[in-house]
Amino acid sequence: MPASGSPGAVARVSGARMLGPLGRPVVVEACPGGGGNLAFEHVARAAPDGHTWLVGWISLAVNPALNPACPMPCCAIPPRW
Repeated sequence: MPASGSPGAVARVSGARMLGPLGRPVVVEACPGGGGNLAFEHVARAAPDGHTWLVGWISLAVNPALNPACPMPCCAIPPRW
């Protein structure tokens, strides 16, 4: 999904609003490619320290159904709060 898509807009607005409560800037990094699979895999492999968030879309649920060889199905990314 391109950085200018809906998830990118949601991530940028959310990141800007989190600046105050967190007291530090939030970096929004687009990771396009593979129908979102590259971004999902990046987040799934990130350290579970709460510093990496995923703003995904319907492809998070659809990609594993369409491609059984999907490297990181949505159930492989546990919520970390």
